[in-house]
Amino acid sequence: MSNVSDVRMQIQETDGTYRDVEITQTGSCERDGDTCNHYRFEVDSADNYISPILYVEPMGSVPLPFQNFSQ
Repeated sequence: MSNVSDVRMQIQETDGTYRDVEITQTGSCERDGDTCNHYRFEVDSADNYISPILYVEPMGSVPLPFQNFSQ
């Protein structure tokens, strides 16, 4: 993740809005010559979506994926 910075996480509220949550880096490892950071955060429900926010250097932008873990 040497090309990734400014990692943040948001979770979906019941009204559909998103709020920032605290993330904790719990470790890292080396893989394929790059560093892979491990993070932990708390969600209110597995039914809510999460939105990881991070800056990817080669892209020059912030991708905005959404994930729901209840399925």
